[in-house]
Amino acid sequence: MSLNFEVNKVDVNFAVVGQWLELMSVIMLAVTESVQEVLTVTQPEGRKGGYFCLLDHSTNTFLIPPALIGEVANGKGGKYAGFCMEKANRTSIWMDADQNHSSDPWLSWESRNPDKQRWGGAVGCGIHGQRLIFSFSGLPEMGDEAAMMLVAAKMGVAEEFIRRAADVSGNAIITEHLRFTEESGPTILPLVLN
Repeated sequence: MSLNFEVNKVDVNFAVVGQWLELMSVIMLAVTESVQEVLTVTQPEGRKGGYFCLLDHSTNTFLIPPALIGEVANGKGGKYAGFCMEKANRTSIWMDADQNHSSDPWLSWESRNPDKQRWGGAVGCGIHGQRLIFSFSGLPEMGDEAAMMLVAAKMGVAEEFIRRAADVSGNAIITEHLRFTEESGPTILPLVLN
């Protein structure tokens, strides 16, 4: 008995694959830095991280499925990973439904419902011609959102959009701590009292 296999030729543009992998690496670094900056400023008791995911709005595909950033205690990993995906999916639906929205970013905050365990923490925005949704769960709600706003800013979303979004949700972490500098780009800094 012999087995015959036919291999289909697939053309792979390794330059494009390399660029995509580089972009995903840049995003993961921005997420890790942003979560750490939010943790440094807010110092939430018992919280050291959570789950991040990245959803492509146009294809409704998770480009980065829930990934652990930092540490999650007390066996809450599954819960936070689920919240992370729910926020991203809900924001995608909100982006489709909100035909009157003038410009990005879109926030899961805008469709939050605590009675149904639907929280803020996802930010949808246009980056390099793509509509992406950054989502995080594991910190207190405003921390999740601030970290994702900071990621969007690090990926090139204009400061005015980030500040407008922070005004929508009343996110004091962003309104009080976000700084844009030429040397380091957007960052969240502790307030310096003189």
